[in-house]
Amino acid sequence: MIRREGGRAFAALRSALNSGQMPAGELADGALILIGGTLMLTPGFVTDLLGIVLILPFTRPPARRALTGVVTRRLVGAGAAAYMPRTGPGNQQRPPPEP
Repeated sequence: MIRREGGRAFAALRSALNSGQMPAGELADGALILIGGTLMLTPGFVTDLLGIVLILPFTRPPARRALTGVVTRRLVGAGAAAYMPRTGPGNQQRPPPEP
């Protein structure tokens, strides 16, 4: 199942790249299949169940939306933090020394 879904995701990624589209969904699917396969190899019933949910094509879209939301929040937060002034005890601006 992992091999088949991984092959389908890779074919979709190649198709999107060849047509000049941004392959965001295809990359997310590949990441979810990779995570699902890793969870399937991890011992335990709950990890197997979560891995199957991430691999199956009809349960992957909700996981893709969740992954996209998390990545978007992290990137937007990191981008905004780069432009915020740093304040705190160690980051106070000191006046220039007097001559």
